[in-house]
Amino acid sequence: MYSDLLVDSKFFRFLTVCDADLAEEARRAGCRHCAGRLHRSNYPRKPRGGPEAIIPDPILRDSFCCDRDGCRRRLTPESLRFLGRRVYLGTAVLLLSVLESGPGRSKARALEATVGVSVRTLRRWRRWWQSIFPRTRFWIAARARFRSPVEEGNLPRSVFDRFGANLDHLPDGIGDPLAADLSTPVVQLLRWLSPLSVASSLWCQFPEGREIDPSFPQRMPDAGTEAAS
Repeated sequence: MYSDLLVDSKFFRFLTVCDADLAEEARRAGCRHCAGRLHRSNYPRKPRGGPEAIIPDPILRDSFCCDRDGCRRRLTPESLRFLGRRVYLGTAVLLLSVLESGPGRSKARALEATVGVSVRTLRRWRRWWQSIFPRTRFWIAARARFRSPVEEGNLPRSVFDRFGANLDHLPDGIGDPLAADLSTPVVQLLRWLSPLSVASSLWCQFPEGREIDPSFPQRMPDAGTEAAS
């Protein structure tokens, strides 16, 4: 079951290695604003929704600062572990949203007990996937890469199915469709979603022309209120 990944410490440690690779790639590229050298400036995170085995470990978000006077801008690379500044790990936000979209209240209650997330939060995440996510810069650009349209009214399950249950419909350039490891489709999807781990891809355009930045530290805003309860 994909839900087993939520309590698999090896899987989360593998995502940490993936993040380290992304961070090194960003460091070698240098500052995006002045081409200066980047110095490491990680900061701690206390995420929820992961296996207990990783809680005692220091969990750091990879980040850098430019070394040039007059610039000194921070660069935080993309991540497979974090979905922006959400307090829950990205894997939890993704997989629990997928699982919650199918079963009834009893299944949601079981998920709440296993991971420590409330049914109210699960439903708010689902509203975010269906109301805010389709308007993000990331999705507006990325949806065109699928070979057939994705049902936005059933996000994130409809995207998850493209990566997991139906590997023949992976978007162009993503992974190896012959891979058989259980975690591989999830890793591919997290890698594809990794631009959402930085603020620029989360900006939204609403029909009336307003733009909002749904990257609050611990909240996923609702489309109607632009804030979550």
